[in-house]
Amino acid sequence: MTRKITKDDIIKFIKKQDYRKLAKQSLMVLASAFILALAVELFIANFGLVSGGVTGIAIVLERIFLRISPVLDAEFWITLLTWIFFFLGLIFVGKAFAAKTLLFTIVYPPCLHLIDWFLGLKIFGDYFTKISDTSGETYQIGLILAAVVGGAMVGLAIAISFMADSSTGGVDIISLAICKFFPKVKLSHMTLLIDATIVVAGMFVIQNFVISLLGIISAAVTSFMIDKVFLGGSRAFIAQIVSEKHEDIRNAIRDEMDRTSTIFDCVGGYSGEDKKMLMVSFTMSQYAQLMSILDRIDPKCFVTVHRAHEIGGLGFSIEKRSTAPSSSTKNNL
Repeated sequence: MTRKITKDDIIKFIKKQDYRKLAKQSLMVLASAFILALAVELFIANFGLVSGGVTGIAIVLERIFLRISPVLDAEFWITLLTWIFFFLGLIFVGKAFAAKTLLFTIVYPPCLHLIDWFLGLKIFGDYFTKISDTSGETYQIGLILAAVVGGAMVGLAIAISFMADSSTGGVDIISLAICKFFPKVKLSHMTLLIDATIVVAGMFVIQNFVISLLGIISAAVTSFMIDKVFLGGSRAFIAQIVSEKHEDIRNAIRDEMDRTSTIFDCVGGYSGEDKKMLMVSFTMSQYAQLMSILDRIDPKCFVTVHRAHEIGGLGFSIEKRSTAPSSSTKNNL
């Protein structure tokens, strides 16, 4: 029988929240949404660069349906797809993932439409728009510059969302859902396959090899930017944690992050007291989650985080066999 949530439970939950941290994370999500919307409006969608993701699908659909109605532009499709993928994530991936994408899902489409309206004001003239001659080949902002700068801004936006313990959602939800039902399929392979499918579709619809190639370059710049902005570029990290509440931290890491840890006996260099040190390996997107666990359980713990040159094994170089937490499917060091 499920325990009924009382008024006291709600009050205790509200009092436990770190509102300063929540405000900081919310501002980071807002910044992430704004930067991504700016990148899309100025560069990615403006120049038709199909680099995968929701924006890539939106550009393809815009080219197909814009003849039917001018309302069916890239902004319309991005808004629609953002919400569709959110509800798919809620259904197939889970409430925890949906909660991380909710704020971004709410603020991103309005940012997109606001920037589109602002850049279209007469005070700017055609400064932020494409200018073509009779052959349609001359642009005020070069295609190569658009691909590089646009890709870098997209990567920056995604990295900021990671640091805020959030997610931009999008087509990653499809990859997560498929891997949930087919555990043997690698998430990285599925994500690459979906993005490649979007790019190939863009090639057939746009029928411009140069723009299609620049879309691929833009996607590569995005990936590079995420690696460099988020903790200097390493995809895997190792944390060493010394705390008197090591058991509570160990359990939280196991239950909330689906990571196991190694426990070492150590001696304090100053106090000479016997202590326990946890060592845990984790991925880039789990950094904010780990810091949140430590802040909640023992804000005074001593923690060092190192970028790992290479990590292999189950959960890293070998995909987990199941999405459900299990001692046989967690990374063991």
